[in-house]
Amino acid sequence: MPAVLSKAGPMPQIAKTPLAAITNATGTNDVTLISGGVGAWKMLEALHVTSTCAASRKINIKATDNTTTVVLGQITVPALAGTDGVTPALNLITQGIIAAWLNRMPLLGNSITIKANATVAPGSGEQIGFMAEYWDYDSTVTP
Repeated sequence: MPAVLSKAGPMPQIAKTPLAAITNATGTNDVTLISGGVGAWKMLEALHVTSTCAASRKINIKATDNTTTVVLGQITVPALAGTDGVTPALNLITQGIIAAWLNRMPLLGNSITIKANATVAPGSGEQIGFMAEYWDYDSTVTP
């Protein structure tokens, strides 16, 4: 059971920013963006997507419990999003059906993993990058 959020005292939490990328080498295979972890829950604050691809790319965002995988939605990442100084990076927390799912369940339990795959692989030297901002909530520690 996760630790209860409390205004009375600090929670054991650490902000983290793991990186993942879809590259020419990963092709259209799934890459793990963020996992709930062992003995902990993660509260998502943001899930940013950038691109160095010369053309826009469609990516599928999925949730899995390692038994069942559900496609949360598909988004189009604009060419050079977040890397050219003009086109902003995307935040999946604010993107359509994906936002609806993540906003309803911003806490990832230890059995939930968020993954992504491109429908067309990035070109050589190109990548679609992901950065997650989240808080860890250790279920073994109480406030």
